[in-house]
Amino acid sequence: MDINHAIKQVILHHRKAVQKVAWEFMADVDTLYALRSLSVKIEDESFHVLGDSDKYVIMVRKSSTDNDVLMFGKVDKHDLEKTVERDKKRIGLAILAIRHIDDEQYMDDLLLKRKEELLDQLILCFEDETFSLADGTSFTLRELKSNIA
Repeated sequence: MDINHAIKQVILHHRKAVQKVAWEFMADVDTLYALRSLSVKIEDESFHVLGDSDKYVIMVRKSSTDNDVLMFGKVDKHDLEKTVERDKKRIGLAILAIRHIDDEQYMDDLLLKRKEELLDQLILCFEDETFSLADGTSFTLRELKSNIA
């Protein structure tokens, strides 16, 4: 199994799933107006956060009406700022990978230089979820990581 391909497929799967969940969260106009807005930087890249005391989304704003949602998370102890700051440190590289999944050169460089770090962060996101490739191969991210070692 090509580990780099498997990681990219996990990220693509996540990107599709998070778009649906996030838009359901933000679909209610009353909820949208009640959400707090934050700006965060991860390794010199800017991201926009919308959240309340329970949930948040991290996105890239393309325009006032077009956003690319990258991550959906739960807020700890009703403290949006602390949760986002903690998650930025824990899974920031995964967020960057999700943002740049369509940029082959970026992803190839990332997987060449920081594959294990990225896998560790993806494991924090997905724990023991099983993923399947188009060829029928199933795996968890922990299994992928053990194949690297």
